Amino acid sequence: FFEDSDVAVVFLSSMDEADQFYAISQHAHHLKNMLVSTNTLSQIESAILQTPVELRSGLSADANRDLPDNQLALLLDRVIHFAYFVPATSQVFSSAVSPAYRDKARRKMLFRNYGRARAMLAG
Repeated sequence: FFEDSDVAVVFLSSMDEADQFYAISQHAHHLKNMLVSTNTLSQIESAILQTPVELRSGLSADANRDLPDNQLALLLDRVIHFAYFVPATSQVFSSAVSPAYRDKARRKMLFRNYGRARAMLAG
């Protein structure tokens, strides 16, 4: 997390070597400095404040039942999966798959349908 902020940077690695950890920590430090110096961090924080759904209070219907000011969060219970691709950077942002779709068969069906949708969009 950035100091005094709700913004965090997460790096994942499939290697557990000290050199890899050091390289990632150096990249994290560089990225944090860049986000601050280019004013991107404050823009991210501004976007968080403008989000119509308060994610901190939880996304399950049970957790939000007594939160009338957080009705939009209830809509997220019906989201199976969310992914966003940024063509300019080839980056993908993705949510976790909904608990109801985490078994192997349903997850396979979900990603197979993504493939079909992609083929349809490609023409």
